[in-house]
Amino acid sequence: MEIEAFAYLYLMAIGFVVAGATMSAFHLVTGHPLGFALGQLGGSPLAIASIVLRLVAGPAILVRNAVQSGMSLRADPFWLVIGLVFASAWALASGALVLQSFGPVLAGR
Repeated sequence: MEIEAFAYLYLMAIGFVVAGATMSAFHLVTGHPLGFALGQLGGSPLAIASIVLRLVAGPAILVRNAVQSGMSLRADPFWLVIGLVFASAWALASGALVLQSFGPVLAGR
């Protein structure tokens, strides 16, 4: 059981690292933070890329929003915990997808 727990934590860490790196790269390139608002992109390939970008960076966006709302005095701590739980589950799924997609490439196979 302990090995599975470490494997899940490892996958979650990979998901959070990829999400944080994606969000930081977006902020570096554009100068404004990445959020869930899509804006007026229409049906262009840019809109599809924007959705994929938010799918990858989603856990980091959720954590940032949960911590910012949790820092305000009027927010209920319950929602902070719920946001962190959803972000962790999303990071676990993202980490599994990244490791499944790029693991063989990184291993040299």
